[in-house]
Amino acid sequence: MSEDNNGSPGFKRLTPEENFEEFFLNRMRAELERMVYEGRRSVTIDFMKLLAYSEELAEGLVNRFDEYIRYAGSGLINALKLVDIDYAEGVGDQLCIYVVNFLPELGKPLARLGAENIG
Repeated sequence: MSEDNNGSPGFKRLTPEENFEEFFLNRMRAELERMVYEGRRSVTIDFMKLLAYSEELAEGLVNRFDEYIRYAGSGLINALKLVDIDYAEGVGDQLCIYVVNFLPELGKPLARLGAENIG
């Protein structure tokens, strides 16, 4: 039996790329639609919104930024293909992802952060 992201039986565990794709589609779809409409090639992820969605993705960005920002880029392209395939194929790898509200103490594990760090 497969597992979901929390280890529950019955669901397939998502890769970071798939998890970012789901994040973009479920939490940022309107932003993606505006991006396509305006022809923009950049998107801004609010770190706090990402943290609320998936602690695993947030920790990945904190601890392995270069790797996880690539996952985010792949997930973004996959999400854009579902929003507008022609746009997604046209921009290719020319997308830029900005992260705002990033944690000031990057080396500190999220489990040890208190409200004073993230609020």
